[in-house]
Amino acid sequence: TNLGSLQVCLPQGLGVQVTANGNLSSTDFSGAGLVAGGGVWQTPGFDRAAHKAYLTASTSLGSIKFESAGGCQ
Repeated sequence: TNLGSLQVCLPQGLGVQVTANGNLSSTDFSGAGLVAGGGVWQTPGFDRAAHKAYLTASTSLGSIKFESAGGCQ
């Protein structure tokens, strides 16, 4: 995203790994339960998840927010 925002809804049971970078931006991965480690963010239990998504997120002057399945509208 550039000068905008992105909200991503994570389905229950999906293992997600996110590599993120940005300039003058904000991210809220921990609000969806993701934890940081080794330069990436992952859902707890990522290694054991039956279904996985590998994402790269980049933003400049924007924001990215992940929502867990219970918080999606």
